[in-house]
Amino acid sequence: MLHESVANDQTQRGICWQITDHEFRPIKHPHIKNPVPRVSSESLLESLNKLSTGAPGFIEPNRNSTFRIFKGEMRRGNYYPRIVRPIFGEEHSIQSGQTFRKILDQNALRNIQKQEEILIELLEEIFRSVHPHESNFFTYGHHIRNLLILAATEVESSLTAILRANSVTPQKNYYTTKDYVRLKETLRLDEFEVSLAHYPWLSPFSPFLGWDSDQPTKSLNWYDGYNKIKHNRETEFEESKLVK
Repeated sequence: MLHESVANDQTQRGICWQITDHEFRPIKHPHIKNPVPRVSSESLLESLNKLSTGAPGFIEPNRNSTFRIFKGEMRRGNYYPRIVRPIFGEEHSIQSGQTFRKILDQNALRNIQKQEEILIELLEEIFRSVHPHESNFFTYGHHIRNLLILAATEVESSLTAILRANSVTPQKNYYTTKDYVRLKETLRLDEFEVSLAHYPWLSPFSPFLGWDSDQPTKSLNWYDGYNKIKHNRETEFEESKLVK
């Protein structure tokens, strides 16, 4: 299977192909429906160059250098438990036809979704008293502390579940940030941004940006704050800020 993408052309991102001796077969792509003939051992780009101008998947030869081709490390149908790499198409939307229901633990998924709903409800309750604005980011209090603790433990729970599902044992007797940070590259955590859709004046933020394996706790401000207020509320209460 091949994955080909180009940074500046969203219509050509995230296309997966299955390789055979005679063709490249697109895997559930919304626009490219038919296999692309392959002559001998020619590359995917060489085969796409031969398509008719304007045909789905056609790439002008002079654009070949702008594309990146990745050969998958696993065969189609193989996967790592609890890790999903969606195939993105136009405008960063997940391509239609991708389904994961057969391999998902529906009970675990619903539990995660329910916890997400509770976290959002708690956050909205706080916003009824503390308006979400940069001038209020350093506000701290008991409800904010409780939300931070609950949210951080949910992160720990999810990362622990992923490690266990993939038979990754803790370096010590139990999982810590030294174990969790090993998932940063696999899950591409530092590449994600979060936006609050109902509060568009707030800038997007990246919770795992700058996560450092040498300082896996302190390099995440919000996690470091959680760790302090969990163990030392009376002396570290000011760490329970709205934004860390």
